Amino acid sequence: MKKRLFWFVILWNLMEVSMSVASTEEALWIVRGVPSHGLVVSPVKLRPLIGRSGAVSLSAVTLPDKKPVPVQFVPGEDGEGVLVAQLPGAGDWKVRLQISRRGADISKPARAVSAEHYEMLFTDTRQAGYPSAILYRATGKRLDTFVWNDRVHHHSLGSFHLRFDPEARAEVVSDGEICTVVRVRARYCQPDGKRPPSEPSAVYHWFLFRRLPLVYVTAQVQQKQPFAWDEFHFLEFNFPDTSFTRWAGGEPIRQQPLVADGGTARLDEWAVLTDGQDAIGMWGQPLLIHDGRGAYGTYLHSTWQGWDSTGLQVSTWLWIGTAKDPMNAVRQASRSYGQPVSAVMTTPALRQRIEAFRRKASSLRGRERQYALWAAALAERLEAQGDFAGAERVVSGQLPSGWHRFTAGELGILIEQTDEGFRLQSLYDLLRERELLAADNPPLFTLSVRDAETRDLLALSADKGWQKVSMQRRRDGFVLNWSQPRDARFAGIRVTAQAHTDSRQHALRWSLQVHNESKRWSLWRVTFPQIAVAEPGDDAAVLFPRGPGEIQQGVWRRNFAYRSTYPNGWCSMQLLAVYAQRPRPTGLYFALHDPMGSTKDIGVQSNPAGRSVRMIYEHPVPNMGKAGNSFALGGQAVWQLLRGDWYDAARVYRQWVMQEARWYPRGNDTSPRLGSVSAWTAPRPLKTFREWMRDLPAWSLASGGAQEVVPPVEEFAKYCGVPVGFHWYYWHQIPFDNDYPHYFPVKEGFADGVRRLKGAGVFVMPYINGRLWDTRDKGMEDFQFSTVARPAATKDENGNPYTEMYGSKEADGSPVRLAVMCPATELWQNKVREIVMRLFGEYGVNAVYIDQVAAAPPVLCFDASHGHPLGGGHWWNEGYWRMLERIRSEMPADRALTTECNAEPFIAWFDGYLTWHWQHERQVPVFPAVYSQAIQMFGRAYRGGNTKDLALRMKAAQQLVFGEQIGWIDPNIVREEDNARFLRQIVRLRWRYRDFFTHGEMARPPRLEGNIPTVRADWQWEGEWWVSAPAVYTGAWSMPEKKRLVLFFVNVADEPVSATMRFNPSAYGIRAKQIRLIEKREESDAGEVRTVSSRFERRLSIAPHQVVVWEVAW
Repeated sequence: MKKRLFWFVILWNLMEVSMSVASTEEALWIVRGVPSHGLVVSPVKLRPLIGRSGAVSLSAVTLPDKKPVPVQFVPGEDGEGVLVAQLPGAGDWKVRLQISRRGADISKPARAVSAEHYEMLFTDTRQAGYPSAILYRATGKRLDTFVWNDRVHHHSLGSFHLRFDPEARAEVVSDGEICTVVRVRARYCQPDGKRPPSEPSAVYHWFLFRRLPLVYVTAQVQQKQPFAWDEFHFLEFNFPDTSFTRWAGGEPIRQQPLVADGGTARLDEWAVLTDGQDAIGMWGQPLLIHDGRGAYGTYLHSTWQGWDSTGLQVSTWLWIGTAKDPMNAVRQASRSYGQPVSAVMTTPALRQRIEAFRRKASSLRGRERQYALWAAALAERLEAQGDFAGAERVVSGQLPSGWHRFTAGELGILIEQTDEGFRLQSLYDLLRERELLAADNPPLFTLSVRDAETRDLLALSADKGWQKVSMQRRRDGFVLNWSQPRDARFAGIRVTAQAHTDSRQHALRWSLQVHNESKRWSLWRVTFPQIAVAEPGDDAAVLFPRGPGEIQQGVWRRNFAYRSTYPNGWCSMQLLAVYAQRPRPTGLYFALHDPMGSTKDIGVQSNPAGRSVRMIYEHPVPNMGKAGNSFALGGQAVWQLLRGDWYDAARVYRQWVMQEARWYPRGNDTSPRLGSVSAWTAPRPLKTFREWMRDLPAWSLASGGAQEVVPPVEEFAKYCGVPVGFHWYYWHQIPFDNDYPHYFPVKEGFADGVRRLKGAGVFVMPYINGRLWDTRDKGMEDFQFSTVARPAATKDENGNPYTEMYGSKEADGSPVRLAVMCPATELWQNKVREIVMRLFGEYGVNAVYIDQVAAAPPVLCFDASHGHPLGGGHWWNEGYWRMLERIRSEMPADRALTTECNAEPFIAWFDGYLTWHWQHERQVPVFPAVYSQAIQMFGRAYRGGNTKDLALRMKAAQQLVFGEQIGWIDPNIVREEDNARFLRQIVRLRWRYRDFFTHGEMARPPRLEGNIPTVRADWQWEGEWWVSAPAVYTGAWSMPEKKRLVLFFVNVADEPVSATMRFNPSAYGIRAKQIRLIEKREESDAGEVRTVSSRFERRLSIAPHQVVVWEVAW
């Protein structure tokens, strides 16, 4: 009661003007962030101003100079629509609109629409009103063999296309100075006109710009009831011939001729098909190009996703025109046109009232100011949503009805309770005075439920569809309850979400339980938590767990999507975050602290039109498909204010991991910084980790028999002059990726080769696969798969084994199909153990590499005979834990196990992770920052190309500062003098400072100031793979107990670099007033010991290809 009174008093004291906003046909349109070309296409809500009427005319002038602005309004439903304007140029604008009702609708049938660069026909009934022909005005090229394969698809119902609707219609709804807009209404049908029970339909708007080679397409899709479609396809431009001959797209740019090879390219940023100077391009959604001539067809494809709600909105920009360099023209257009602006439609009176309220709030101090500015932000949020009355209530001292306010330290939360559910309405940083919640925020949770008999999928969400909802306030948080779904079919399903407010950490910690007592319906997937975050600042970034961790900036203003199934090498942690430093540091740590690492999909999706980024965790439910199954969130979902960057997010996650994660090794006297955990089981204390494996500075790899690989590896080891590892591929007689798991007999000379290499100081590690069994496992013969392996293979719901292909071929040229084995089965656990122990026992290898365990995602296995829950859960991890625990308990004490990639749940059972896939331009070392001490990371893929020398230096330098063991490189690198010299320098530094990498922890990488050049090389990860980075790679590793710190500065450029380093002792936990600093530049350089102030500034000059090391002690 006191908190509510406090809130009311503050708002009441801020009131200055009357509480009414007069109804008017004059509106104020505030547009921020307009690009230089001035073209704005923005959704608007006119209903608060004019009601439901869609037939209006507009006139517009800029304020305060009252210059006329060309505008067009494209009406939608219920007073909503799109405003198209040609503003004078870049910047922020206020535009006064005069709105008058027109009366009758002026729409007319669409036929041919001509623009300066193209002509588009909407007259072919075969396309159901969609464009049926495109004419390029400059060259005369005509396209008319294509189809638009926009559709929905369900595995049991089949596909339903818009172009099969016999009643579809196309009409011009706006025709003005800027563009012609064609609206197409169609239903999803099969060729005979049959429609699915949920009756999905779509309304498309085609914005055809008069003077630009641009088309903007929006789609508003709906169905009468929720139904889970496996596939939703938007703008699939499909053609059967050679209308276009090349494709390009993506960042870094990829390009290839169209050769009818059936290949598919996935491109995030933009994509284009070209034929000489003519082109069609797309951007604004994740894109696909499929080279399928002669089969399905060649296509350029926008959105392809699932759809399970009643409504969906998508949009895409097209470039259709002619240019000397069409690829670059599309690329540049994608960076300029379609970039979102911030736009608010309001009334002059309400805007004046909110601005006065904010000015008064800014004059207050302390907590009063924080709460008052939160109220101002809330009023602006409601204003932007078109809820003018709600905005008025807030600035008049009232919260809207049913709204509940909570705080967790400096994190403010507002939850709305309605008759049918709950909605999150605000997530506010009180100290930084920043609203973090976007206007298009999704429901707190979404349940996908399936009919156990018919397999129909439907959806329930937190914001509607419930007859009974309740909230209980608690001293340390609140509890939300949903029960009695309005759809009687879902009787017996209820949900409880409990939120703990952690004031010390400014965090909200959620748990969720879904109780299901239905005898027919099964919980299939649960999406929780999910949130849409508003742009937190000028330099906003999103952090997601691909590889070591990756950041993407500017995604609030461009298309970006990431989705992957955890755990795998491209989704290594349960961690997402957004943050910004300007104008004031703020952000949100958005993670799942699930100590068992249950299977889940983790996703990030930008919505440039709404200036938001959506983050989700989606869980396949244990025993999915069984009626009456329930769900409990593993661990907690944590929403915590983040006042830093990726490194600070890593520290938060590391603290949790060390305390609770079941895969984190237990500590001991020699590794005091490793925490104790409430583990399912501990493999061994960290002291049993193989010291040779932890200290190893470098790795080579080669493939073949002993006579081929042993001499060059010996030469490599001798050149490096330190212990090295050797990853031995194709040591077996069976072909690679074929006839698995029958690795024996080995190739002739293997045993002698192992002994010879060990005698040369090389640690030998052969390859085996830890997931796959060939379905034809003796040449073309099904030798043991059907009789032995098939019962233990993972299976889909129909009992069919999951199989994968990796490019290997059988003798007849057919692809090798490898079955994914279930790690929960005793048969597979014993088979892998048998192979590993034989390699240790008979051949004396130092380590065994078990491929794919930490690389590939879990498979949703539905074989009940395996004894694990069907589909989701954490049984996949536990199966491997049991397998690896037994191997480690039986193998010799000086041997090691490694695997591919770096999914976190297997850390306690492996000595090393092969991080060959850490190849993305914007990757950051979150994983090393979290897991330093716990496991050794080794290896990158080193490849060729015209810039391979620079690429080698970039990768080796990054490996050093990330704390990895260097290389995983062809031993013949020693024959490339300059590359070998640089690589050896890095390797020997990794060896010299090995104590920091094995017993220390990653510290915050130092930041250099000055004019540091950018280097760019093709890393050749997937074809051309251009990576840009500052020429100087930096890193820091600390041993706090010994009060020692080492900083690395690696110049990979061919020119010297000079920069300034400002050393901040607090960033490294140094409280001393003075430190001892030693700078070293050469391997033999002993350095000069200097005692300096612990806070200092120093000019640093680094020669080409040189590493400068600072050793700090205090």
